[in-house]
Amino acid sequence: MNQLAYQFRFALRSLLKKRTYSLSVITSVGVSLGALVCILTLCHLLIIQPLPYKNADQLYVVTNQFLDDKGGVKGEAYTYPGVLYQDKQQSVFSETATLYYSEDVITSEPSQPTIQSTYASNGWFTMLDVPMHMGRQFDAQESLDNFNTNAILSYDAWVEHFDSNPGILDKKIDIGGKTFNIVGVTAKDFSEPQLSEKGRNTDLWLAWDFNPTTEDRRQSWSSINGSIFWVGRLTNEYSKTQAEQVLTPIINSKWQQEVSGKKFFAGWSINVKMTEMKEFITGDSSTLAILLLVGVSGLVVITCVNIACLMMSRAAEQQKHMAIQASVGARKHQLFFDKLVEVSILMAASIITAFVIALFGFELLQTYMSTVLPRIEELSLNTITVISALIIGTILALIFAYLSINAISYKALASMLQTGGKGSGLQLSRKKQQVLIATQVAIASFLIFCNIALFMDAKLIIDTDTGFEVENVTRLYLDKANETRFTKEEAVVAMTEMRNSLLNIPGVEEISQAGSPLASFSKMALTDMASDESFTPLRKQIDHQYFNILKQPLIEGRNFTEQELRSEQRVMIINEHLAKQLGSNAIGARLSTGKDAPYEVIGVVKSIQLPNQPTDIPRVYTPIVLAANYFLVKTSPGIDISRETIVSQVKETSNNYIVSEYIPLQDTYYLALFKQITTLAISAVLTVLVIALASLGIYGIVNNTVQQRRFELGTRIAIGAKKNQLVNLIVQHNLLPIVIGIAIQIALLTGMYFLFYEDINQFVNLKLIGIFVVNLAVIVGISFAACYLPMRALLSQPPAFILRN
Repeated sequence: MNQLAYQFRFALRSLLKKRTYSLSVITSVGVSLGALVCILTLCHLLIIQPLPYKNADQLYVVTNQFLDDKGGVKGEAYTYPGVLYQDKQQSVFSETATLYYSEDVITSEPSQPTIQSTYASNGWFTMLDVPMHMGRQFDAQESLDNFNTNAILSYDAWVEHFDSNPGILDKKIDIGGKTFNIVGVTAKDFSEPQLSEKGRNTDLWLAWDFNPTTEDRRQSWSSINGSIFWVGRLTNEYSKTQAEQVLTPIINSKWQQEVSGKKFFAGWSINVKMTEMKEFITGDSSTLAILLLVGVSGLVVITCVNIACLMMSRAAEQQKHMAIQASVGARKHQLFFDKLVEVSILMAASIITAFVIALFGFELLQTYMSTVLPRIEELSLNTITVISALIIGTILALIFAYLSINAISYKALASMLQTGGKGSGLQLSRKKQQVLIATQVAIASFLIFCNIALFMDAKLIIDTDTGFEVENVTRLYLDKANETRFTKEEAVVAMTEMRNSLLNIPGVEEISQAGSPLASFSKMALTDMASDESFTPLRKQIDHQYFNILKQPLIEGRNFTEQELRSEQRVMIINEHLAKQLGSNAIGARLSTGKDAPYEVIGVVKSIQLPNQPTDIPRVYTPIVLAANYFLVKTSPGIDISRETIVSQVKETSNNYIVSEYIPLQDTYYLALFKQITTLAISAVLTVLVIALASLGIYGIVNNTVQQRRFELGTRIAIGAKKNQLVNLIVQHNLLPIVIGIAIQIALLTGMYFLFYEDINQFVNLKLIGIFVVNLAVIVGISFAACYLPMRALLSQPPAFILRN
């Protein structure tokens, strides 16, 4: 024990004398290992760690697949009566819950905050065993058709909107003209399953009965609603497949019975699809996590190669000390143990640094990646990742110590004292040099290729022309401030007054009574009366100013008129894709919904391309009902109209409405592209880091080679060798490992293609050849620079000086 303590103190004093060396190792290994720990924790969370609910493997998200007469899936969602019927008739789940995701405004609060609301049946809370900070969960009092006006706040909403009011359970709030009693606040550590979208956390839970579905849709078996979710806990008596086979005929027969006689749905059917909740939430995010792990692992390997070279150089400096130890009888394994103690101190400090870096990484991911990666709020250091870090640190310590000792010839140590160390130094074998260079080149070129490919793919999506402009356009959504009921005519008058009032705000150029082009499209079932062919395009209701504000050009035909809007005429504008499907007679085509009069196509508009959506989506535009309470506000360039100004104008115009949403379309657009923007930034940073680390690593190895051959090179210069000949000599010396490294990269890319064919086949195209050429040029440039720079430093000296030193 005393011997170990002595070795520890000696190694620590030695490292403190070499602060630059020690800091370099701790920083490099700590940062790279911290990034690895962070991403390892993410992969463990998304791939291995179960959801934090009781018997989470029994929880399933169930959807209805609507299949056409050819068996093609036309959508996955629910009809309102369909989900309730399925919930009552099922026998495969021990617990079920219906959910409706929405957005509301708390009108009773002075700030009138917009909150994320979820209308849930009481089974949701018992199924997840939701922990409460105060109050109670929903129970039988909030079961279906009881219409109890109770609500539950999330912990974050309680803190943010109610200043952690301890008397919150005695408080009432107004939502949509109704007053609700706060009966509970969820616990701070409750992690809600994000079923609707990544990054969406519920602020307020309300009873299912009060969800905003209109009365006609509550009775409609043909209106599909994407805001509805149904979740169940599967009993032990059924497997997933058996449960699907039991549920499908229950809902399919009832649905077909209800839509019989509707020509559009002739031959259609419903198939029940069950997905384990963890898989539903995670989706393809695990693939992204694995890609990040591959990138970070490559950085770790490159860093470790560089540190190995640095430690072998450190071992060369310590040869005199080790020679003294050898001369008094120290064996090689004893020298190894001494070195291991020194390296272990560095690795221990690196691991502590890594944990700090990992915690910082968790914070970054939770702040900037919550809309891209699920379960981010659950990220924290856990036993698995801590043990993994310790194991990795231990392995690295053993490898570094082994390489350092084996870089020195033990047999030559004894003779060093007699020669005074003249001519001694770190003699790294050519084989080791080639292995290190080939490793650096293979990993660096592989990562550079992958990162450039990801960068170009993300940039392509970001640079794609959407077909419309969002600059200076803001979406305004109004909500009712009370329970005052309007007739349709009164609502039209109110919205006309509101529109005229908003136009009076300085800086407002124009207003369109329509929703955002980045959202709010709904499916519409249409039949061409001429060909009897069916279509299911996406639909948006707009007014006559919509295309002008967004600068979305009409290609053929004409726009809507104010008279057509006021009289609610059955006219329609379609996009290019649907026009191609209809053929040459698109203008004038009559498209039927199966009820009321058919729509007449009066115009064809340029197709839009929304971020991360297919390019060939057929869309239709129909006149909006002028009672609609949402607008697009176009302002003059450089004019920023605040939410407070809009709120004040709305209050001045009418006390019956409040501002529910006021968001610039540009913000919504950037949010839709967040995944690509993040990929762009991460791939660019990783590429720069890889190039920098690989350049330093290869330079260090080649520089060592040049120093080993210093006398030979000085002799060649003395007898008249040209500078370019000497540079070519060093390049040829290192050409083989560079070629081997590139060959390994090609093998890795080929293997990845075959292993992950289904995931990456869509990205394989001729552009990859250009990316490979660029990648090859970067690697060749790095390698040549690494060969040239050490020679340049050597050749700048006189031959006599080279030979003397």
